Amino acid sequence: MTADIVKIETSYLDVEGLPITLYVYEESSLFGSQLRISDGGYVTEDLALAEGRGELTRSELNDVKAQLKGTDVRLDKRDASLYMKTKFEDYDVDVARLCETIQRLQQ
Repeated sequence: MTADIVKIETSYLDVEGLPITLYVYEESSLFGSQLRISDGGYVTEDLALAEGRGELTRSELNDVKAQLKGTDVRLDKRDASLYMKTKFEDYDVDVARLCETIQRLQQ
């Protein structure tokens, strides 16, 4: 199955002053369809580069995961991306929530 992935540049700025870019696509399951909003792994990549490495260690990924507790943002350990699952009607609000979480992690 191939998914149409939509790339969006938000009005939120990352730590470098660049627009936060997110990727959105539809996921289908036995329980219905929903949207997945992802950063594509760039936040954890930037955190690793700030440490002078290509990727975060398992311990650092666990720290990121701990920082996400209490939010609807999740860490996909397969590609170290941050993501949220949402419904179409909640899309705008959840894009903002994901961007705000990204900004908080980058501080």
